[in-house]
Amino acid sequence: MQSNTEAILVLAKAYCGAEYKLAELRNAGGLENDYTMTVTKRAKCIIDKTAPIIEDKGYDIKMYVIQSLDPQKKHPILSDNPIYQRGEGYFSFFGGGIVFKDKNDSSKIIEIKKDIARFQADEFQAEDSFAILSGKIEETIKSLK
Repeated sequence: MQSNTEAILVLAKAYCGAEYKLAELRNAGGLENDYTMTVTKRAKCIIDKTAPIIEDKGYDIKMYVIQSLDPQKKHPILSDNPIYQRGEGYFSFFGGGIVFKDKNDSSKIIEIKKDIARFQADEFQAEDSFAILSGKIEETIKSLK
């Protein structure tokens, strides 16, 4: 049995992978075809399942973009990018990503780094990988209730 924090981490990784995949497809600038439409549908399905639960558990989901590599600028800019467009932070020039900030405890922040999001995004491509990911998410959601 996983703790609530572990469960939120599982959902956050899936959420970030989905946002990453959508951003990757947008940034690739390719044509729509059966493959890209299927992957887009899968990513949006995972976002629609995970985001409300993460938010119901008291976390704000924010994209961040680092404005400069200047070490004097310690804090990234948090953005209110809309759902399905928060993955753009992973593709920003100086870096960025997505953070999950506990609304009641500012010290509780979950950050999913680009490499983890990229790895998770691969699970949206093959049908069997997506089925395993979907099953894991459903199991995690049940553990939170």
